Amino acid sequence: MVTNNNNEKKYIDKFYDPNFSAYDFMSLFSAISAEQKVYSFNEEELNKFIKECKDSSEFDNLLNDINFKSNGISYYSEELDEAITKLKFGNILYTITPQRDSIIYIFENTPFSKMIDSRRKYLDEATSFINKYKEFENKNEYKRKIKRNS
Repeated sequence: MVTNNNNEKKYIDKFYDPNFSAYDFMSLFSAISAEQKVYSFNEEELNKFIKECKDSSEFDNLLNDINFKSNGISYYSEELDEAITKLKFGNILYTITPQRDSIIYIFENTPFSKMIDSRRKYLDEATSFINKYKEFENKNEYKRKIKRNS
């Protein structure tokens, strides 16, 4: 039996408009990365890092609209997946072999300044997020190299 409160919440959720959506986050992430001449990212690593940040309440202004679920093996975000898909349809992001790896590429000829302008309020925090993400990626790559060489 569905209560009236559940129906009301579902109705309100349909019209939820966050201040900074997962799409805004991925747009800014892509634009800043490209400005830094980084034209790819590992989606699985990004998911892990965002989950870690959310668990420790870091970058709340950027990550508030991104929620995670578990499929029993790993965590995933429907909001993040949808944002990445929209950016692929917009010819901003692309994959070469999506069934083989989780590397997502950023088209180099995209007008990134336009993507940043409407989100300028979040630019410093997003840049800080990306710098911390790079450290996270480098640390994990170092761990993988050590594991392979053992």
